[in-house]
Amino acid sequence: MDEKIIGEIQKTKNKKTIIKIKEFKGKTYIDQRDYFKSDKMDEWSPTKKGCMILTDQAAALVSIYEKVEDELNGSKTSSSGDG
Repeated sequence: MDEKIIGEIQKTKNKKTIIKIKEFKGKTYIDQRDYFKSDKMDEWSPTKKGCMILTDQAAALVSIYEKVEDELNGSKTSSSGDG
């Protein structure tokens, strides 16, 4: 596998985040990176903004995002001003 796009989050007309699985130096990573497209170009170009983690850390990342979602859902239903 060279690389495979898993999903995209469109931020603006000229900016989006792309999540992909890719190989780098013989290891497989999940890469989440911002891309931009100038008005003069038809292609999306990567920026330095992003991160790569080894695929064996994916379960830990999912667990963290689930905690974030729980916190956000909890804060929506919470009526106290604690936090």
